[in-house]
Amino acid sequence: MNIIYIGAFPPDFLIKRSKGKIDSLYRDDQAVIKGLKSQERIDLKVITSPDIASWPRGPLFIKREKNNEEEITMVSSLNISIIKQLWTIVSMIRESVQFIPQCEGKVVVVIPYIVFRHVATLRLLKWLFPKKVAQAIVVPDIFFPEKWHRKFINRITEKMASHFDAFVLYTEKMADHLHVNESQYEVIEGFREIPNRQVAQSESFKIVYAGSLNLNYGVGRLVEAMAYVNAQDIQLHLYGAGSAENMIREACERDSRIIFHGRVPNAQAVDAIYSASALINPRNANDGDYTEYSFPSKDIEYLSTGIPTLLCKLPGMPKEYYGYFLDMGEGTPQQIADAITLVKQMSHTEREKIGTEARRFIMDRMDCKKQGARIVGLFHRVIKE
Repeated sequence: MNIIYIGAFPPDFLIKRSKGKIDSLYRDDQAVIKGLKSQERIDLKVITSPDIASWPRGPLFIKREKNNEEEITMVSSLNISIIKQLWTIVSMIRESVQFIPQCEGKVVVVIPYIVFRHVATLRLLKWLFPKKVAQAIVVPDIFFPEKWHRKFINRITEKMASHFDAFVLYTEKMADHLHVNESQYEVIEGFREIPNRQVAQSESFKIVYAGSLNLNYGVGRLVEAMAYVNAQDIQLHLYGAGSAENMIREACERDSRIIFHGRVPNAQAVDAIYSASALINPRNANDGDYTEYSFPSKDIEYLSTGIPTLLCKLPGMPKEYYGYFLDMGEGTPQQIADAITLVKQMSHTEREKIGTEARRFIMDRMDCKKQGARIVGLFHRVIKE
């Protein structure tokens, strides 16, 4: 089977050269690629157009570069807002058309996320090669933008994507939203390569959240919860950036147990996660419509560490996950505080047990080779039909 994966991630060689200024927002790309490569009789070409900050925050121009060691081709981009959309669409099409005519039979072109430039690229490739290209998309999230122009673009993008041939979904509910037939999709919940890394022991009891610090992700409730935590030897460490930053800074002044680190390089955030006594994600079912149509990759990331994790049950979460985390109920500040107090009162052995069992569960469920087999099986079904 011939597959082109058109990603949105900066490859490792670009990240290393940027000295921490460029990082990937798409954490599942490498795992998806590894899963596809693990399958037999797969000819895979990987192309990427890095989704990074526009100039002047990011570089003005990204030149095309092929890295044989990583087996990735990075397309060129004039990294100016709006202009780069058209530029990268042309670059991705140009790169793809060098590969498609050489292949025997159909070529499955896979894109991540329902984002305009990638969806438009795939639709144009289908127009150029109507009998040769099968369209596939990985859908980790359904977006619900608030601004009218973003809503308009998102609606057009979803409409185009709904005509694709194959859908790799993270929740069952996504199929209803996208009006996808049962034969066209596979629900995988996530796709993650589990690192073989040991947890670092910390002298203090550290609760860690690393990610988007947005109020609509429940971060405000998490900060408020510390007022209900009586133990003075518990610290809440927050890493990231977002709309809750000012609230967090004010809370730090009132409570020295709350420590705000801001935006840090991914490697530093990962180090912080593995030094935690417990990890927490405060999102609850009332945070927005997206909770019904998404399975937070952060939940999988945390559960895979072997560190006890505090979560709320979300509508898109299968019940099989319920026994592998500490439940924070509806995620009110008081309930979050109660869960934090409970995990602190557990013995080291109890915390280690719940963390280890969660890690084993995720390793088995998110195994790259297994997930890759399910995705390739979907592609075979779609091509036959």
